[in-house]
Amino acid sequence: MKTNAASMGPARTWGPWTEAKLDALESYLQGFTRASARARGTLYLDLLSGSASNVHRRTGAPIRNSVERALATNPPFSRVVACELNAASAQDLRTKMCAQFPGRDFVVLEGDCNIEVPKYLHDLAKDDPGWRQAPSFAFVDQFSAEISWSTLVELAEFRTANWQGKHRKTELWLLFGDSFIPRGLSGVDGDPSKPVKPEYAERVDRMYGGQQWRDILCGRQQGLLDRSQWRLELVNLMRWRLEHDLGYASTIPLAVPRETGQVLYHMIFATDEQVGDRIMTQVLRNADQALAQMKQDAKVRQLNAGDALFDISTEHLAPDKLGTSFRSEPPLWPWKLPSSRLDS
Repeated sequence: MKTNAASMGPARTWGPWTEAKLDALESYLQGFTRASARARGTLYLDLLSGSASNVHRRTGAPIRNSVERALATNPPFSRVVACELNAASAQDLRTKMCAQFPGRDFVVLEGDCNIEVPKYLHDLAKDDPGWRQAPSFAFVDQFSAEISWSTLVELAEFRTANWQGKHRKTELWLLFGDSFIPRGLSGVDGDPSKPVKPEYAERVDRMYGGQQWRDILCGRQQGLLDRSQWRLELVNLMRWRLEHDLGYASTIPLAVPRETGQVLYHMIFATDEQVGDRIMTQVLRNADQALAQMKQDAKVRQLNAGDALFDISTEHLAPDKLGTSFRSEPPLWPWKLPSSRLDS
């Protein structure tokens, strides 16, 4: 997760779930560039890039950020584009990545990604239309409804038909903060009795490109959906819109939990390439195992912090159930209020 808050400095600390997410990104990017090896060029877009300086919250070990991992991909991306609102973070990223990867085609855009990235893509296509046929991947690592639907539309529609007449979209990997949205709306996680903050609700409108999600909010407020159900319905609606309104062939969600097991957010992958679907499916299965191991390790540390008579390891614990974070089923028809269902 990253934030565009202007007050943030370059250095950030993150939990182990962030490293697991970035490891999954790195694995997929390696597969992406290998699968695209015959293309004339490849394009990576990082819409909320953050700083180049990141450390593990518990151990203090450095964490390589998403842009560094994209630049280190082999075969390499032809061009890597990063966008960051925070001036200090943008400069930190520009200075360190250019020093670490000299001579690379690397661009840092400073400003709101919803303004700068569409403008950049427009200028890129104008200067060299060939980029519109390049295999493209966009990492949208927002925090809580920073991205606008119009920007997702620009990303999806950037590519044109290739020489075979096949139209392909920019692949997306989107952080969807289904646990952050309830807190942003009311300030209290999952409490339907609290008044909704109109400014934040408008941000969610922009992210979804409309107010369809407010049916789900009303269902929660009226007690028709419990806390877990309404979060999952929010995720489902985004997947539905990506597939049915933007035309992606498939979307795959991965639930990313804290070490305690509580889901923080979902990562939603969207593609219309069968090979991309296959590669990401395997990547997310591996990420699911890594997240399960993270939770097991946390249990061991907690138990060993007490007055145990002997050291406890993961071998003494029942294996954490896998498959709970990763789902490959297609999205369902979006949830509607009963009256809306009758009217539709």
